[in-house]
Amino acid sequence: MNLFGSHPLHGKKRSWLLLFMLAVMGTLIIPPIMTLIQMSIHRWDGLEMGPLSLENFRVVFIDDFQAVVAASLVYALGSSAIALVFGTALAWVVERTDAPHKALTYAVCFVTFAVPGVVKVIGWILLLGPNAGLLNLMFKSLAGVSFNIFSLAGMILVESIVWIPIVFFLMSASFKSLDPTLEEAAEMCGAKRWDVFARITFKLAWPSVLAALFLSLIRTLESFEVPTLIGIPAGIDVFTTVIYRAVKGKITPAYGVASAYGILLTLLILVCFPAYLKITAQADRYATITGKAYRPRVLKLGRYRPMAGIGVLAVNGLLLLPLLMLLWVSFQRYHGRVTLASLKRLTLDHYRESLSDVTIISAFTNTFLISALAACAVAVLAALTAWLVLRTHYRSRFILDLLVSTPLILPGVVAGIAFLRTYVNFSLLPIYGTVWLLVLAFAVKYLPFGMRYCYSGLVAIHRELEEVALVSGAPLWRSLMLVVAPLMMPAILSAWVFTFLHSSRELSIAVFLSSPTTSVIAVRILSLWQDGQVTELSAFSVVVVTVMVLASLMLRRLGAARFGQMAS
Repeated sequence: MNLFGSHPLHGKKRSWLLLFMLAVMGTLIIPPIMTLIQMSIHRWDGLEMGPLSLENFRVVFIDDFQAVVAASLVYALGSSAIALVFGTALAWVVERTDAPHKALTYAVCFVTFAVPGVVKVIGWILLLGPNAGLLNLMFKSLAGVSFNIFSLAGMILVESIVWIPIVFFLMSASFKSLDPTLEEAAEMCGAKRWDVFARITFKLAWPSVLAALFLSLIRTLESFEVPTLIGIPAGIDVFTTVIYRAVKGKITPAYGVASAYGILLTLLILVCFPAYLKITAQADRYATITGKAYRPRVLKLGRYRPMAGIGVLAVNGLLLLPLLMLLWVSFQRYHGRVTLASLKRLTLDHYRESLSDVTIISAFTNTFLISALAACAVAVLAALTAWLVLRTHYRSRFILDLLVSTPLILPGVVAGIAFLRTYVNFSLLPIYGTVWLLVLAFAVKYLPFGMRYCYSGLVAIHRELEEVALVSGAPLWRSLMLVVAPLMMPAILSAWVFTFLHSSRELSIAVFLSSPTTSVIAVRILSLWQDGQVTELSAFSVVVVTVMVLASLMLRRLGAARFGQMAS
């Protein structure tokens, strides 16, 4: 079968570019996956791989495997369901009603989205800790009861709160674009507001609801911060903590067992993906905005408006609480119970120490360098891949699309050990222990997301603009650089910003691949927590949050300005 179709404007340069990209993607993506499979089906003698064997899977299935699966599913389903309920309700109130504090909600969700996950989890531990947690002490004094955060319920609670902003952003876009005509018709027929929401609004948003549910379920299964910081002290194992402890919690890493667990976790996530893809593919059945006039409308809450405002403020406060707690602890000489006497312990020493600590400054430098390089790599590779998949008729372009999409099913901890073992003895590319290994791993991890951004941006650009340049005699590279790239720039910038922000707070991959000289922010915060340096990490976290939020705002403003320039 001929993998290269024919098209009058294809030429040899496009076929060579496709072959080059297939080679690049295959080299980046296939070796770690093959290494993972290889590690799982070989017997291990210390750090040396032995003969073929299914011993690792036998160890997995006799080593509390059912308990790990049950805890993982309960944790993922519980936190996803709670996040979906609160995130969807918040999005509906903000987008479909006249409730107050809408701008505040967007600002709070944006700020908390930019904060590394490890920072938010530590903040919640300081709030709900069994001995000195501020909220637990308040519960005890007021009601005589307390909440044990180091439990499966605590894991579900914290993870669900962490996911509320993501669900909010996913659902707000859906509610914002719903045509209110059907809702108005139902109200004219005498339907009550709750019936309108349940039978009309919610059903029209059903694809977005299911997509948000499956996405949160998939990402919760591979979450790392909450299971590590809360689950391990509670003695609750999920897939990610079992993999982490198999490599990091033993004198001799059990790579075989960790890989076997990684394969099973990847297969579990892979089971969820067909349903997610099917739901998003059928979303056009629920379209309500057509060529007819569209008039957005918000529901008048009347006497319920103050109550809705209080609810919105409560959710915003819930999202900000861990950050405010870290801010308070950062000014304390030592961490203890919050009392009037603690006002006498206020100090700025921890900020001075953080800003003068060589390891912390190095972590900042490494983080921004690695994130920027990974974002640049994703932007270039994703733009070229999107162009080849969408603008050529080669049959083999689908292989390229499949290769780029493969990292979606690879959890961070699994990718971490796969890249670790792939490049630890890879003499042809000696990047182990350097920032380049982290750049490579982050780029592969977030390449599928960058591809979706660039693909969406390229769809809106008609191919006739490129063809005019080619017919006029411009070479292919000049057409790409002077026509395609400028028009795609908003999508390329979005891919860059997405990769930069996510790479800068990534922990699950970095915890395996970073070294003392290549430590990043998330790993440094985790190290401070494990060393019991609570006040120091609080000050460091406040600095990190401030820098990340300012960087996010700057990148967002830059992207908006660039988009406006392209539109004009």
